[in-house]
Amino acid sequence: MVCTLSHTRCIAGHTIAWTLYLVSQHPQAEAAVAAELDAAGLLVTAARPAPRALTFDDLGALPYLAAVIKARALPARPPFVPGPTNCATGMQ
Repeated sequence: MVCTLSHTRCIAGHTIAWTLYLVSQHPQAEAAVAAELDAAGLLVTAARPAPRALTFDDLGALPYLAAVIKARALPARPPFVPGPTNCATGMQ
């Protein structure tokens, strides 16, 4: 169970990292996510150096961010699978 949980966290972290990277490569998408977070009071700004915490209820109020997450980076990049690899086949 611990191994499965750690693998899930690793893959989820990898997916989030790729999602953030890919959003950063598309200025219009990045601006749309930032505008949505700012409108919800969730973005750090000069006027709001400590934004409020994200709640579960916020997820339904962030449709653009939800679409970005659903589209996620995983289909665009292969997931990182931790663990030893068989050098001959490249498989675990």
